[in-house]
Amino acid sequence: MGMIGALRFGEIRPINPAMPDLVLYNRHAEPFPLSTPAWRELLKWAKELGWRPAGTLKPPIALDAPRPAEEPKWSGAYDPACGQTVTRADAEALIAAIESSQPHLQEVVSIDLVKFIRFANKGGFLVCSQTKPLPDTGSSLSQLHRALTPETPSAEESPRLNPTQASRS
Repeated sequence: MGMIGALRFGEIRPINPAMPDLVLYNRHAEPFPLSTPAWRELLKWAKELGWRPAGTLKPPIALDAPRPAEEPKWSGAYDPACGQTVTRADAEALIAAIESSQPHLQEVVSIDLVKFIRFANKGGFLVCSQTKPLPDTGSSLSQLHRALTPETPSAEESPRLNPTQASRS
């Protein structure tokens, strides 16, 4: 049947190095899949264009793992993808660097910069691996939402109460 065709139950899909192996998630849980080489390439070019990386926030702890006696120090790395958070301010700085040379940069990077900018303009995001499980993705997304939600949410971001919830308030 070859490489292309329907997979049967239990078959393992061959890994294609050009396929996305990491995914960025914004606070709305919207994914932006890309490959590790494309992510590294984007970060490299952004630095060349003047982006000063602020460093990422450490990934949340694994809820089912024993708590270490001493918390390991987080390096602030953007790679490898393990659920770390790129903050809103860092995402904005990254976008500013990319936008400064977007037409020329698009010629040398392998991701759609317009789509990436649209995605990153929604605030900070998680950097997650698609090839290994995160400690707790649900917790990571909740943590990201809490960290990136403005203190006073706009009307469109405010949670909507159903009539049952409203009567209890």
